[in-house]
Amino acid sequence: MTATAVAITVLPSLADSARAAWAAGLGGHPSAAPLADDRGAAEASTPPGPVADGPLAAPPTWALAEDAWETPPSSAGTEPPTAAAEMPDAPALATRPRLSAAVAMGASLDVDSSPIGKAFVAPAFAGELGFGDGPWGFDLRLLSSQASGRTADAPPDRLAVDVMLAIRPWAARRRVDMRWVARLARSATVDVGLAGERLSAGPVHAYRAGLVLGARLDFPLTGASAEPGELRLRLGVRRMLAGEGTVGTTRSRDSSEALAGLVVIF
Repeated sequence: MTATAVAITVLPSLADSARAAWAAGLGGHPSAAPLADDRGAAEASTPPGPVADGPLAAPPTWALAEDAWETPPSSAGTEPPTAAAEMPDAPALATRPRLSAAVAMGASLDVDSSPIGKAFVAPAFAGELGFGDGPWGFDLRLLSSQASGRTADAPPDRLAVDVMLAIRPWAARRRVDMRWVARLARSATVDVGLAGERLSAGPVHAYRAGLVLGARLDFPLTGASAEPGELRLRLGVRRMLAGEGTVGTTRSRDSSEALAGLVVIF
């Protein structure tokens, strides 16, 4: 056999033996198993795809986690309500009318009650309460005059209660003028109301009821300020119109009073 024929016969066999030995050595190499395990773990972590000709597989867990963290889209042009927007408006505080309290003294002129028909002047005292300082209000007045016993022909004493509507023509101005003259003009008041009167001369007494008219003007004594409290000097007149009342042998008729005093506005 020639060398060429030996080479042609032996070389293929050696090549097959080397290929088999290499394959056997690779299969038993220590690093082959971890490589196969990593490849299997990667294949197991890969989400399965849809099965052909069958229903879609359940969505993967990582997709659900991402959906759970998504923020729902808000409607365009709207903002979440705030605590200030949800709170209701506070009701407006109601302001009470201004009140007044006055004490006055003066004189009562009685023309028709004297037994001899002469005019008689007696001291008079009054206390007043007022509700409201605007264009109109209400006044309550208690009046007392002491005439009997001063002379033999003196008229009877008078004790009267007046309930009046107070009308202020110049207090309805919209613009508040705090000048002294303007404050004086706003205090000008006309009183119209009902009155009841008790006439007495010693143990004898009688009662009358009728209308009462009056007018007054308050002179401010304190400066203009934002505080509601004021002190004023009040000058006023009063006239009662009622029927005739008989006290003993004396017939008493109407009287007129002029009063001056201090008034507190609060």
